Amino acid sequence: NSGNGYRIGQQGTGTLNVTGGGLVQIANDTSGGIADFDLGVVAGASGTLNISGAGSSVIAEDALIGNGGVGTVMVSAGGLFDQSIFTSPDAFVGLQSGAAGNVTVTGDNSRWNMRNLQLGDAGSGTLDVLAGGAVDASGLLTIGDVDGGSGIVTVNGSGASDSRLDVGDILTVGNGGQGTLNIEAGADVAVVHAHVVFR
Repeated sequence: NSGNGYRIGQQGTGTLNVTGGGLVQIANDTSGGIADFDLGVVAGASGTLNISGAGSSVIAEDALIGNGGVGTVMVSAGGLFDQSIFTSPDAFVGLQSGAAGNVTVTGDNSRWNMRNLQLGDAGSGTLDVLAGGAVDASGLLTIGDVDGGSGIVTVNGSGASDSRLDVGDILTVGNGGQGTLNIEAGADVAVVHAHVVFR
């Protein structure tokens, strides 16, 4: 796909499955196109992205997971969701009021990378990192961003390695909304600048 991004669940229900070593890559272009994933675009819509299996990967810029509706991402069994291209590789989970976003990263070598991650912007957002999965936010992680928003992050369990959450800058739990971070058995959370704010 060149320049227009993916909308999964624009007004109805949509699912994209990337399995068996498949690759989806969005290439930004010079005409002002976007390289974004938008799941559950409007209220009442539902979008799901499944990335499963070693070598299966999605490469994108921004991700809006539960923009106005419901968005779900499952990364499992060695899949990769890589937001590392262009200028704003950020993720928003539960963006608008009334929206809901849910992300699960589970299994050894399953990974989700981005720059900044907001869970529960004005809606509700959840992130579960399980059974050796890994999530790396190279910039900021905010859980429960604005009034009315809520976010829950759970890091639990291990496979061949511990489940892991890495934050390259500031981790904020409850910025203006409700935020919860659960660090459970077999899990590691690392904040590079060791600046954790609870409000």
